[in-house]
Amino acid sequence: MDNPDQSHNTSLLRAASDGDYEELCELLSAHKIDKNILNQSLYLAVSRSQSTSDHLHCVEALLNSSANPSHKDSGVSLLMHAAKMGQIQLADLLIRYGAPVDDKDNESRTPLMYVCESDYGDNVDVVELLLNCKAQVDSKDANGNTALHKCGERGYVNSMRALLDSAAFFNAQNKDKDTPLHFAARFGHEQCVELLLKWNAKIDMKNNCGKSPYDEASENLKLLFSQSSGTPLTKSDMSENEEVQSESSGGYESMPEDKEVQCCNCNARIAEICKFCYDESAEKNEMKIKKIEELSDLRIKKIEELNAKNEELESEIKKKIENLEIKSGKIDRLKQKNKKLQEIIVEKDNERKEEVEKCEKAAEDLKDELESTKEQILNLKHSLKLLNQENEMLRDKLEEESKSTDKNSKKTKRKVTFFREKNNNSTPKPEIISLLQEDICNFMQEWEAWQQKLEPIFNEICSKISILVEKTFQGARLEPYGSFVTKMHLPSSDIDMVITNVEGDKKEFLRLLEQVLQRQSYVKETVLISLAVVPIIKLKCELSGKTIQMDITVQDIKHTGIQCCSFVNRVQAVYGNIKPIFLILKQLFYLCGYKEPYNGGLSSYSLFLMVASYFQSQKEKWRKRNSNSSKNLGEIFYQILKYYSIDFQYLTPIFCYDPENPAENPFQYPTDQFHKLIVVDPLNNLNNVAYHTQLDPMIQILRLAFMHLNRSINCNCSESRSPLYKMFFDTKQYFNLLA
Repeated sequence: MDNPDQSHNTSLLRAASDGDYEELCELLSAHKIDKNILNQSLYLAVSRSQSTSDHLHCVEALLNSSANPSHKDSGVSLLMHAAKMGQIQLADLLIRYGAPVDDKDNESRTPLMYVCESDYGDNVDVVELLLNCKAQVDSKDANGNTALHKCGERGYVNSMRALLDSAAFFNAQNKDKDTPLHFAARFGHEQCVELLLKWNAKIDMKNNCGKSPYDEASENLKLLFSQSSGTPLTKSDMSENEEVQSESSGGYESMPEDKEVQCCNCNARIAEICKFCYDESAEKNEMKIKKIEELSDLRIKKIEELNAKNEELESEIKKKIENLEIKSGKIDRLKQKNKKLQEIIVEKDNERKEEVEKCEKAAEDLKDELESTKEQILNLKHSLKLLNQENEMLRDKLEEESKSTDKNSKKTKRKVTFFREKNNNSTPKPEIISLLQEDICNFMQEWEAWQQKLEPIFNEICSKISILVEKTFQGARLEPYGSFVTKMHLPSSDIDMVITNVEGDKKEFLRLLEQVLQRQSYVKETVLISLAVVPIIKLKCELSGKTIQMDITVQDIKHTGIQCCSFVNRVQAVYGNIKPIFLILKQLFYLCGYKEPYNGGLSSYSLFLMVASYFQSQKEKWRKRNSNSSKNLGEIFYQILKYYSIDFQYLTPIFCYDPENPAENPFQYPTDQFHKLIVVDPLNNLNNVAYHTQLDPMIQILRLAFMHLNRSINCNCSESRSPLYKMFFDTKQYFNLLA
């Protein structure tokens, strides 16, 4: 028997991963969960919090159930995950429950550094949240980089401004002696360079390579350096500019550091400077104080202006409230109209009920007719029995007459029968296999001819769109994946492609891409599905008179299409006969309209894992080195169709392991907890790739196919000599009638 605690733990992990808030609350209230499982569930909910808002509720529920907000996975804390994804609500929630804001990972990076090097844009709101919670602004990682270095590298000017307002040291150097200005100049972030120059960052500090920020800058950025200094800079001016920059930085940091002495009173280490330098630096400090006072006066004026604007906004809000009251009167009128419409609907419902009653009466009449026909059928059966008895009498007479004939007669005896008994195995098994083998070979020949004809067109349309993406978006790349890459696609299949090296909002990127694609002559139709878990653009293209369907997505954490392709190729390398079996089953589900997962159908990846699982269950029987692709395809197809239509128990999950790493799955799923298809992803054991698949229609299609395959094989008519194609036609026709 299965361990109930283990089943509850598995259900909790799945609920946290899927964002199922109601199921998670039920499990937490009904069962006592181990702390390690609570922490694992909290990590799953945090890492997937960007998909739905329910994940945030799941995180709060787990924290209320004593989950550890300081939990780490491979040295990375939960707050670091939230900061990297730019999730301010999640970060605020974790901090309120005690997550440390200055925690460090294995490379000494803090949450503040994670948000400053995020792939999800300039999230200044998260930076301000961490700074308000007293995060250390000048903390350094293992390479000596601060958060300001990260902003200079990424070009996040808003976050850089927030750090500078919080007294971040803008001349900090890492292990390579690079300052934030080095990074901003090197990566060409003009706004960051301009901001650092306004804060009087030193432009002549040299790194280990002997280069200053001015040396790292492009020609356009060098103009900013010259504007900040008043005249164009040259190499001879760099030494003089060092004194100007050091004086403009203000404070005692500009004092000459000739040598250090020890104070005779407090034993502290102090710099030994002359009185002239001390007086000169004091005058500079007074000038700086005056500038600060002037800035404070300007800020007071701005505050007064903002207060005046607030008063204007309040008056506008009052006017809008009055308009809303007028609109509420209109709403009351609409409600009255709705009441009248409801009365009309009730009248029509009554009319429909009368029609339904008439139909029920007609149905009762039909039942009476059916009963009468049943009686007639019984009478016919009785007459058939009498005829069978007469036939037996005639058989006996014929046998007696045949015995009385001459024994030496050379004529052959014929046994006359008027009724032939039904034989479920009229065709022996070798003939069944040979018929299926012939049909499968013909199917693959047609498929190979189609692929050779259309593959140049597919490659041309892919290269066109790839060049368009690379020209329009700098650094972006378009890569194909899915059945088109693994050479397991059909004429009904779409070409799946993913865009990599993209930063910022993925949905906004797809909107811009859709506008660019609509201007192309070969693109006939575009549909952007932005509300999906992974946003996608569906294209309909025409090239050389052929219509081509394409799906384009953007690479992110949840996208595993490229990894799935490499896994499929590894399995094909081991099992040579898996390709034709998969293509025939894929064509069967397509003919029955059962291929789209968002409509309850079975995805191509789920179907491949089911076929691969069967091959692996046979161990060495169907391996590539022990199988002959020209002889046993019919037997394999017949056995796998029989396995999934009759033999397999669908209450158990379907597992498939990686041939390069054939380790057993670490999770155990109880068989009494599932009422739908479970196909475990070998790349992520917590992921059910058939989560949206409706199980009953799939079993119905497989059983209809197996039944019609046997019928076509055992039938003696001339049309039955192609059992595979007859199975396709009959299964499609009967499934549509049942649906």
